[in-house]
Amino acid sequence: VNVSLEYTYQFFRERYQDYSWSYPRPFSEYLEQNTSLPNNDVINQAATAGGWTLEGPIDFDRLPASGEYDLASGGTTNWVISEETRQYIAIGADFTLRKRWVQDVKQTFNLTVQSTPNIARYDLLTEEVQAALDTSQDEEGFDDFGATPPGTEITLGSDTAWTTFSSADLTAAVDAAIAQAQVIILDSFRQNSVSFQTLLQPELERFHFVRLEADSVTGQGKCRRVTHRISLDQGSATSEVELAVFRGEVSSAGSYSLPSLSYSEAPRVTQTTLGTAIQKNDGSVATPAEDFEGYVGNELPIATSNPFDERFAIKTPDIADTSRNAIEEAYQLTVEADMFNQALSVSL
Repeated sequence: VNVSLEYTYQFFRERYQDYSWSYPRPFSEYLEQNTSLPNNDVINQAATAGGWTLEGPIDFDRLPASGEYDLASGGTTNWVISEETRQYIAIGADFTLRKRWVQDVKQTFNLTVQSTPNIARYDLLTEEVQAALDTSQDEEGFDDFGATPPGTEITLGSDTAWTTFSSADLTAAVDAAIAQAQVIILDSFRQNSVSFQTLLQPELERFHFVRLEADSVTGQGKCRRVTHRISLDQGSATSEVELAVFRGEVSSAGSYSLPSLSYSEAPRVTQTTLGTAIQKNDGSVATPAEDFEGYVGNELPIATSNPFDERFAIKTPDIADTSRNAIEEAYQLTVEADMFNQALSVSL
């Protein structure tokens, strides 16, 4: 009996990416040559523009408070800044973005349940059986972080994942499929019949197994047909019973080991260090590329004819199709069926 068991479940996946940006010039140089700097809003907008979610608030680094500070070229100067402005301007930022999605998994177990001795004796007869198991859970609220992930937490590549895979449910489904296949095999060998009449047995049902021991016939099998007869005229009450007797070669149940999912992902880089591009007043700095990540600004006051367009930009990582598309794997297993030989003897 060829059994195809399809098992579907999910990976509830969560990916993190850490970002770090620091203003490259020391404060002593900044005092002598001011530059533009990003503010809280600019960095927040960049962090949330790619469809990912901030994990907690951004950790900002600030300019020093008002006071007297050394200059890079020597000497000191008085630095004055309001606390409101100081808390709005950033010279560094660290934050983490995260993304959630659900990836489906389908494992197909092609089980061949067979009785090798009976194949050798009677030749090969096949039957196909389809079975399915699904332990998927509700996805609502997961991708927007509104729901607690279901299942067991695992690591997949560099991602955190929660799997709804259930070893107990899968084992139970496979055992049930093997048992069903064994019933089909047994039924194909129950072509021998023994019929007899006995006193009324009202409790007898078709699912019962019965053993008959008579003077000339000994037989054992499952009830195929039961007919109860009551005759008031003759004063009799009898049960006519037909047994289906399995006659084949004996084989012991074989063990099996279910293969594990082989899918895996390599660890990836989870830390991004953002750069800084400041146009000098002499216009000597080349324009940064479109995919530049970090802060782009100018020395102040702007004295060049080709200043940069100020921006703060980050690029969230692409999630590969292999990490999003359904995972499908198939396996082939052969299991020996537990077959027995029921008693049947006739003495003439």
